[in-house]
Amino acid sequence: MNLPDWARLSKSRISLSWFCAGAGAIVPGYAFFTTYPPPIFPGITILTSVLSAAVIYITFALSSQTASGQGRPAHLVRWAALLLLMAFVCLTAYVLLLRYCTVLEPQEYLQRFQVGFWKFDWCLTDAGMNLKRNIPLAPLEDWMLRESAFRQGGPEIIWQAWSIVTAGFALILTYIVGFVLWTVGFSLLARCQDQIKKKE
Repeated sequence: MNLPDWARLSKSRISLSWFCAGAGAIVPGYAFFTTYPPPIFPGITILTSVLSAAVIYITFALSSQTASGQGRPAHLVRWAALLLLMAFVCLTAYVLLLRYCTVLEPQEYLQRFQVGFWKFDWCLTDAGMNLKRNIPLAPLEDWMLRESAFRQGGPEIIWQAWSIVTAGFALILTYIVGFVLWTVGFSLLARCQDQIKKKE
């Protein structure tokens, strides 16, 4: 069945508006995710670009298949709001972990090093405990400089290896979960806009 020109144009405008709404909301978040990757897994930014496209497609496809009833757009908005709130919580946790569980090398400020859980006794080695006793108020950068730890395996002089791995895993987990929730939330909002325009 051939659609009239006005119907084809309306359908194209709906698709374009959905794409623009989704891209306009996701691009700022994507910029955040590519700028601050977990130092223990910097290559994850490549995966997020593929994951982003997959999540948008899956969200749009699933919401299209299950769309029914007049209240559907409101239902999508509620879900989107919940997911975006959860994404905000995850990203807040991620930023805090990035601040207290990583150290940016102080010369060129280009490389982050994964460390343990800040200055807590239970994650420090003997060398770390000595640093805490001698210079407790010094920033972590000073601790790393004092032990010449800005190198591969260097943080393990100050922090227990298990705490470095655990902190790195926590960073990756909050990063991925926050990214997926952010993308799904804005994809649902874009899908909601699409449904509203179709009803008009």
